[in-house]
Amino acid sequence: MNLLTFSLICGFAASEFLLAVGTVLAIETLYHMIVYGSVTAVTQPWLTSLSFAAAFVAIYAFRFGYAPGELRQGRFTGVLSTWCLAAVIVVLLAFLGKISDLYSRGSTLAIILAAPVFLVMSRRVMFALLSRASSLEPYLYRRILLIGADSELERLGSLMESRNDCRVVASFCMRPQEPEAQHGHAAQDEEDIELAKSLVRLMRPSEIILALPLGDTARIRRIVSRLGEAPSRISLYLQEVFSDPGITMAARETLEDRLVRVSREPLTLAESIAKRLFDMAGASVGLVLLAPLMLCIAVAVKLDSPGPVFFAQTRYGFNWLRFTILKFRTMSVQEDGRVVKQATRNDPRITRVGAFLRRWNLDELPQLFNVLLGQMSLVGPRPHAMAHDIAFFEQLAHYARRHNVKPGITGWAQVNGYRGEINGPEALRQRLMHDLHYVDNWSLWLDVKIVFLTVFSSRAYRNAR
Repeated sequence: MNLLTFSLICGFAASEFLLAVGTVLAIETLYHMIVYGSVTAVTQPWLTSLSFAAAFVAIYAFRFGYAPGELRQGRFTGVLSTWCLAAVIVVLLAFLGKISDLYSRGSTLAIILAAPVFLVMSRRVMFALLSRASSLEPYLYRRILLIGADSELERLGSLMESRNDCRVVASFCMRPQEPEAQHGHAAQDEEDIELAKSLVRLMRPSEIILALPLGDTARIRRIVSRLGEAPSRISLYLQEVFSDPGITMAARETLEDRLVRVSREPLTLAESIAKRLFDMAGASVGLVLLAPLMLCIAVAVKLDSPGPVFFAQTRYGFNWLRFTILKFRTMSVQEDGRVVKQATRNDPRITRVGAFLRRWNLDELPQLFNVLLGQMSLVGPRPHAMAHDIAFFEQLAHYARRHNVKPGITGWAQVNGYRGEINGPEALRQRLMHDLHYVDNWSLWLDVKIVFLTVFSSRAYRNAR
């Protein structure tokens, strides 16, 4: 999840909290004016409004109600059930705290019945305004890329567009396979897949749907293997189910049941939010606590050898997007181009202070700023120099899958001793194997474990250069 998506989720929650506060105040004031003819009878209006609003937003967030699909639909039943649950909690806490006399039964009932109507209406207005901004489309809709036979793409495209949570961003037609050209199928598919991969990189869909016959397993396997490098969910459309025009309408209602997920996206929305919060909290705390140490390192680097304090180099990040990584300078050179020589043991380019920083992983500390900017994560596959990334991509299949998550300051490979120089095919294979294990088995607990091992495990300092 990018910074824009996270900001929008927080913005929705904050806006709805303020709206709920205003709605409760307005309803309670109007109720007392109608019933009592005066607003002086209102007792502790801010207590009522703040308690209702806080309980509602907290419960709705816990139920993942601020996910794009939920916000877009703005279902009244979901808002009403959450609001009623919030009311029960508020009343129960007021009773247990012996302050229930501060709440008017009549105004509380009016708030429970009327407030959800205003919340749903305001939510739909807000979403309608946001949906006009094309730059927010990746947040508001599932971006779908269709791949398959020409005969099925148009029908599937119509089905997807009929849903209010999808946008078909592109369709790619695979060339039909001729029976007399059996031996050329793989080569033909390879050409089509390369074109499809370029389209995926350009359009950045959240989901790729394959509309191919289920019996064509070899073709499906080739496509899934190659497109699995992209950070998108891949689903297979059971097109045979829709061969009868008489069940088209029923199928439209159960389209999700007819999509078989072949590979999942790297992180769900909830997982992305949890990981981003962990990154922001960890980077913020780290910068505050380590500021004196970083200042001392900066002075030492400057006094030890001529050159800048920081080393900035362009790297490939999530989905192969470029970013500038920051490090404390540990060498006498500033390589950043097509040819970058890896650091080796007793490398003469490494300065005296640089050797100490590399030995204890201290040269990576400025990357906490990259984490705050959303370019990196605290934990993830370590980003290599661009020249090395390209070379490794050509050597190993599935190498590109490392870029399905943000690169990290530390990672599963590093805490298992695979850091420093990659001096052979086996070292590269082992590092890739550990990186892909992290991509496929991510959890917040695994991130916490890796951060702990980075600091306290001796294996994390093995092979330092």
